[in-house]
Amino acid sequence: MTRAAKHRVMPTRGDAGGSRGRTVILGCGRWSMGDDQAGLRVAERLRAVLPSDVSVMADENPGVALLSAADPLDHLVIIDAAPADDAHPAGTYTVVDRDRLIETAGEGGSTHQVGVRVGLTILAALGTLSRRVSIFALFGRSFRRSLQMSPEVVAAVEAVAERIVQEVSASVRGERSCTS
Repeated sequence: MTRAAKHRVMPTRGDAGGSRGRTVILGCGRWSMGDDQAGLRVAERLRAVLPSDVSVMADENPGVALLSAADPLDHLVIIDAAPADDAHPAGTYTVVDRDRLIETAGEGGSTHQVGVRVGLTILAALGTLSRRVSIFALFGRSFRRSLQMSPEVVAAVEAVAERIVQEVSASVRGERSCTS
């Protein structure tokens, strides 16, 4: 069995039920598409270090995964890869504004990106989208069929995971950190 088939979806860890005040982290990507697996790798890293009351998912179909988190949340964190450009070199990341992402739900892009956008749009329409949404875009350079990520993205996975641990810790303490 290939890694892509074996790790297609990582199930939720923690309380996936409808309890209020919970934090859900969703790593997005494709295992078999080079740097696109960055969000999935960050989720793997977070699973190993976050407490069990934080739900951590990694999914190749993020729009559907978002809908499974439709119960009210305290904090939603999404990690996804994006193509590097002149403003965002490979191995860097940014926090994306959730409202801007929702506004562009009808615009073009890959079906993967539309899945996240549409999932957020549906949660907003249902009134269940958390006020605290952090969307991390980790920039990569190689999105071709490969199980390997570029070295700068491998290094950035750890940096993004550390930033999210800090943010989730602040969220649990009731502090407002740098979120959209």
